[in-house]
Amino acid sequence: QVFKSMVLGEWKEKNSSNPIPVPNYSAQAFEAMLGFLYQIGIDPKYFKDHLRLIELFKLADYAQLESLKEYCREQMYKSINETSFIHIALMLEQHPDENLSDLCRWYIQKNPSFGENVDLAAFEPLH
Repeated sequence: QVFKSMVLGEWKEKNSSNPIPVPNYSAQAFEAMLGFLYQIGIDPKYFKDHLRLIELFKLADYAQLESLKEYCREQMYKSINETSFIHIALMLEQHPDENLSDLCRWYIQKNPSFGENVDLAAFEPLH
């Protein structure tokens, strides 16, 4: 695991008082990840804002935290809608995940009128 290796391994970050660099992720996402790891909890705003949830999933993918990825997937399953579908599908291009691909396929099947509003050709691999 990337995060564990940086803190406990032989990386230069282990004994440094400098912040551990986590490129391309917000401090809020990192804070949510730490809240999950230390079982403090995650701010409920991450469940209301699919973009924050997607960022947290991507951070969990970067840090190789499968349990956090699974937690994010569960939240995405609970809250998928047209807008979040598009963002999840776009995220899958860089962060492939079979479970989330299945979620997107399920969403398309359960919402046949969705294709009337969105050009599904862009999401060809999902259906």
